[in-house]
Amino acid sequence: MISVIITAFVSFASTNIDDIFVLMLFFSKIGNQLKKRHIIIGQYLGIMTLLLISTIGSIGLNLIPQQYTGLLGIIPILLGIKEWLKYRKDKIETEVQSLTVEEIYIPEDNVIDDLNTDIAQIQGTKNEKIKIMLSKLTHPAIISVFLVTIANGADNIGVYIPLFTTLNSYELIVTLFIFLSLTAVWCFAAERLTNIPSIKHMIQKYKNIIVPVVFIVIGVFIIVESDLFSLF
Repeated sequence: MISVIITAFVSFASTNIDDIFVLMLFFSKIGNQLKKRHIIIGQYLGIMTLLLISTIGSIGLNLIPQQYTGLLGIIPILLGIKEWLKYRKDKIETEVQSLTVEEIYIPEDNVIDDLNTDIAQIQGTKNEKIKIMLSKLTHPAIISVFLVTIANGADNIGVYIPLFTTLNSYELIVTLFIFLSLTAVWCFAAERLTNIPSIKHMIQKYKNIIVPVVFIVIGVFIIVESDLFSLF
């Protein structure tokens, strides 16, 4: 069992070293739209999906051929382009706002009262509470972290499947538990590294360039590494 535990630690660490840097980029973007919980939830959903696919693959059901995992590389490329376009849009808006002062419309008190009443009624119903909870779980930020985790971990499946085939049921459960536990360690380590003053300053200063470039490079690497072009 000692050897199984050591193998689990080594396997997870060796296949997720690059994930630390990706998580650091996400933690550096925490703000109004992206919260710490979004990153952790998205990361766990992604890792759990990879482990589920690997577990199924270890019993002989190969759901995704190795070459087709390269298609997942399109995801970080698109996210990288999106981040760059968002940066350019925000920069233009900032420049415009520095030149003009926009009037802010303040609704009348009765409009605000009616709005508050409507919100209270919505929040008071059980069905709406469920919808609100589901909307939190499908937050765009969570989906972004989830998709990047899946794409960046697509090659992990090639390591996990042969590893899982060598384990019995008990050893597999222990390995999965270790992987999920190390996911929390990875999130904690990435956040701590991001908060080191020198690293935080560098990321904050250049994140508008670093984030798009890293995502696009990851996407290209996934496509090339998967030998996707051999299909054509």
